[in-house]
Amino acid sequence: MRINQASTAAAVAAIVLSVGSNAHAAFVASNAVVSPDGSYSDAYSSNGSYTYASTGAQGFSLEESVTISSLRFWGSSNQFNGLGLGNIAGFEIVIWNADFTAAISTTLIPTAAITSSATGSMNRFGGAEFLFELAIGGILGAGNYNINIGAQLIDSEGDQFVWSQGADTATYFIADGTPFGAWRPFPNGIEESPGGAFELQGGAIPGPGATVLLALASLMGITSRRRR
Repeated sequence: MRINQASTAAAVAAIVLSVGSNAHAAFVASNAVVSPDGSYSDAYSSNGSYTYASTGAQGFSLEESVTISSLRFWGSSNQFNGLGLGNIAGFEIVIWNADFTAAISTTLIPTAAITSSATGSMNRFGGAEFLFELAIGGILGAGNYNINIGAQLIDSEGDQFVWSQGADTATYFIADGTPFGAWRPFPNGIEESPGGAFELQGGAIPGPGATVLLALASLMGITSRRRR
């Protein structure tokens, strides 16, 4: 797993995403799943090298600083080659600031470290939809963000990941085309459905002082591990 950090005015001093224990918590941000017929979403770091060369990001807002404990998202495979999830090596999760000028955190998580369960729904290609769940830890300040979830594929021309459609389709963006990586609102007229379905769970941070202390605690943990 690789963690990259960048600061923005909207974020607190630091955000650290890492696989960890999953504690029970309330939703802090979500886009309820409405259909398995979503849009292709590759890992942003694939740089457009996969067949459909497209990745998606769903906007969300936080009214207060929060700690994050877990992430759930829905998706499937286009099943064109019959491999299904077998062609997905892992998922890349990027938290972007509101205008995509900075990636606050980039986390790569292998499929083996993620719990997946079939929902019973099928997309229009005949691919089974799955609910993916993983425990993460992190801090985000109040503000507007975009969560980008994309698959790392084993075979770039093999079965592709389809991120299920969520209820909010107005703040869904894609990066595609040449050069790859420029974000734009989801365009009309393509045979995909906007709106990335996800849920972030966690809890509110009591106050500004606690936010800073928790952020510093995360940084001290990283420093301590590096010294060992």
